Amino acid sequence: MTSAAHSTPRSARATVKSLSQAAGVSASTVSRALRGDTRISTRTRKRILKLAQSAHYVPNQMARGLSTRRSGMVALLLGEVTNPFYPEFLQCLTAKTAQRGLQLLLLPLGSIRLEVEMIRTMVEYGVDGCLVAAAALTDEAFDAIAALRVPAVMINRSGGGRTSAVLCNNQAGGAAIGRFLVEHGHRRIAYAAGRQTISEREQGLRAALSEAGLQLAVREVGAYSHEAGVDMAQKILARDPKVQAIVGANDIIALGVIDGARELGIEVPEQLSVIGFDDIGASSWLSYSLTTVRQPASSMIDRALDLLQARIADPGLAPEEVLMPGELTVRTSVRDFGRSSRRGGARR
Repeated sequence: MTSAAHSTPRSARATVKSLSQAAGVSASTVSRALRGDTRISTRTRKRILKLAQSAHYVPNQMARGLSTRRSGMVALLLGEVTNPFYPEFLQCLTAKTAQRGLQLLLLPLGSIRLEVEMIRTMVEYGVDGCLVAAAALTDEAFDAIAALRVPAVMINRSGGGRTSAVLCNNQAGGAAIGRFLVEHGHRRIAYAAGRQTISEREQGLRAALSEAGLQLAVREVGAYSHEAGVDMAQKILARDPKVQAIVGANDIIALGVIDGARELGIEVPEQLSVIGFDDIGASSWLSYSLTTVRQPASSMIDRALDLLQARIADPGLAPEEVLMPGELTVRTSVRDFGRSSRRGGARR
């Protein structure tokens, strides 16, 4: 007996055309009936819907896109994913695009050549628009998006006036961190930066310290990673053993700072305060209990999708930049040194 004897012939996939032939009506009548068009009689609609159900009919989105000139697909150009903020962000975005009936095309960014290549790829897939979640985007990539006339919205970074953007008010968040530490008696404050350039978060922190007549005691530069946080903490504490607080440029750095301090036998927060930015899931773990600024990721995604869909409907809309406030989330990684000094508490 041949293997063919065991196989079951696969029937052709149901289409609008095959349903129209089975129902004895035109393809346009089937299409309208499936959309619930009341111009089609109730009896005919019910008959067509029953045929579609029995044939396991699934709408062809590509074909629908040809007729409507909309694919229902949006691209996400995603930068680094080593920061846990972005996988958490992606999970939220996936759910919200699905709620809106949109399909999400994920395209990773890398080198300049890859950026432009990914932008061209999304156009080839016929996306209606794109979201960009990348800490850095080259001028070449911006130019490619503009040249290909793709409606775009930046998330968690500025569009520089060239395209719409939704981002956390990083400068205000940094200032909130600075004021909080000063109010809790910290005078020697260090910063563990992700890169050499001064970010808006650091600008806000510096401004708040300046208002209190203070400046950063130490600044170390590394990368946006846990390992860099460990290394920067140990370098900072070697340079200035009297540092009272270390601010991480983001949470993953701050968690590395806590572990780096512990490797040196320095307890957090008993001997050193640590604070971060983002409020990733691990920040609330009991082993860290990190005080941090929470980014309003869910609200940012909703607003970004609103802006994108508006610009898909009307590509002539001017760029708009939306700043959303972060929330200082206080846990147990910051000590009130002012109170301990008033009680005569000892420092290391």
